[in-house]
Amino acid sequence: MKWVGFVALLTVATSAQAAKEPQPPEPATPPNWAAVRQQVEARVIASLVDPDSAKISWPNGFKWGGYKPFLSKRVFGYVTCGFVNSKNRMGGYVGDSPFVVVYDQGFIRYFEIESATERYGLLATQCAQATLPPPPPEFAGVGTSASAPAAESIADELAKLAALKDKGVITQAEFDAQKAKLLSR
Repeated sequence: MKWVGFVALLTVATSAQAAKEPQPPEPATPPNWAAVRQQVEARVIASLVDPDSAKISWPNGFKWGGYKPFLSKRVFGYVTCGFVNSKNRMGGYVGDSPFVVVYDQGFIRYFEIESATERYGLLATQCAQATLPPPPPEFAGVGTSASAPAAESIADELAKLAALKDKGVITQAEFDAQKAKLLSR
């Protein structure tokens, strides 16, 4: 019974504190989104067991506001949710794990990733309910290769390049350069 009273008191205290925190105004100039993506992806990858296997997806853009972590004070800045899929210690992919990040003035103010064992927990629910804008155009094709969507097989891409070469759209030298690039992956 003591715990219930303590939790209720803690909830009321943190709610009262959160009500006192005014949201700061949005900065006049937005950050360089490509640099933001690179910084956030580096932070996400650093928290993984197998960083080389990371597949990061950005279904949302950033929105100025605040994020209230569980049992912590509100953090203000540009907020977004994303997903990362990576391998666990046994070498299998764990599925999309949501993450939330708050970014402001060149720094990640808050970062949290939901572990595979907590999947569909509090963070996943908060991200699903958030009204966030679509990702900025700068997020397309920038950042780590781990964040790129699943590509076609190398054989399919080579076949397309060969077809372009046969049609005369690209030269033999361009074909060879692209082929070397594909085979070096």
